Amino acid sequence: MGRCAVRSTISTVNIGPPA
Repeated sequence: MGRCAVRSTISTVNIGPPA
């Protein structure tokens, strides 16, 4: 990734399942 640590959780969902 290459974003802020705050959006770390959101980034995982984006590249993960369409939740």
